[in-house]
Amino acid sequence: FGCLDALREGYTPLRLHTVAHALLAAPREAVRIEFGCAESSAGPTAATRLTATRAGLCNAVVWWFDLQLDEETTISAAPGCAVRTWKQNVTYLGTPLTLERGDGLEVTLLNDGDDNLHVVGVERVQGSRKKENYAR
Repeated sequence: FGCLDALREGYTPLRLHTVAHALLAAPREAVRIEFGCAESSAGPTAATRLTATRAGLCNAVVWWFDLQLDEETTISAAPGCAVRTWKQNVTYLGTPLTLERGDGLEVTLLNDGDDNLHVVGVERVQGSRKKENYAR
C-alpha cells in the first residue's frame, strides 16, 4: 500500500464512488442515536455483524450516517446519495481479512466522546468460531 499507510490509523473521509472497490456485505445499521432523548441512546461501544454476500479480501470498513429529521425528511451521506455534502468514512484494516460467502464479520465501534465513531475491532466469524481479527 505504501502511500496509503498514513491512512491506516483512525479513519479517513472519502467519496466511495471515486475508488475501485467491491462491497462484500450489504449495508446495515450499526448505531442509532436519538437526539431528542435526554440521555444518549448509544453507549460507549456497539457491535454489529455483517454477512459476506461474496468471497473476497476485506481491507476496509466503510460507514456513513442517515439523519432522519422528521417522518418525511431524511438526509443521507450514503454512497450515491443525491446530496454530496458529506463523504463516507473508511477505516483501513492493518491486515486484510479473507472472507468466504456466508462468513460473518463482527465490527466493534467506539464512541469515546469526541463526536466521532471509531472502528476498534473487526473479526471474521465462521460459524461460531472467530478466525481472524483486526483490532486497533
